[in-house]
Amino acid sequence: VAWRKRSNPVDPATGATGTVDGSNIHHNFVGLFASSAYGLKVLNTQVHSNNSFGINVRDDSQAIEIATNNIYGNATYGILLSRQSSGNQIRNNQVHENVQEGIVVEQGSNNNTINDNVVFANRVGIALSQVTGNVIQNNQVRNNITGIRLDGKYSASSIVDTVTTNNQVTGNTLEDNTE
Repeated sequence: VAWRKRSNPVDPATGATGTVDGSNIHHNFVGLFASSAYGLKVLNTQVHSNNSFGINVRDDSQAIEIATNNIYGNATYGILLSRQSSGNQIRNNQVHENVQEGIVVEQGSNNNTINDNVVFANRVGIALSQVTGNVIQNNQVRNNITGIRLDGKYSASSIVDTVTTNNQVTGNTLEDNTE
């Protein structure tokens, strides 16, 4: 399932939108893909066993809500926010047994909220890279190799390569992660 493009490239509110609710999305290359989307809701859905990402939100997608889903067994990441996707919410999900990271926020995707998720049995539970102003709150992060990782790199020639600063990590429970 894919949401792509805006009718007016400079107005985020004209991005593709919609709702996925109560679905079972599996055995695809990418489970759900959103590029320049706005106001998309992914609720009460199973997203699993995909050959790449479970949910991939990118390219300045905004006001996306990913809530009360079970996201597992994907070949790379469970949930990815990238390429300046800001103002989104990831909450109350079970994110587990993805080959690489459970939840990733990167490449200038600022001011997102990741709260009240249960993230377990991934290589990295929650990863932030090259972002600022995100809130990681009240998550249970357990039995991953790395629980929560914040890192950044910088290249003056890229608009998305920035240091990782001013993110809030509060009230999370981290247990039985090996690093």
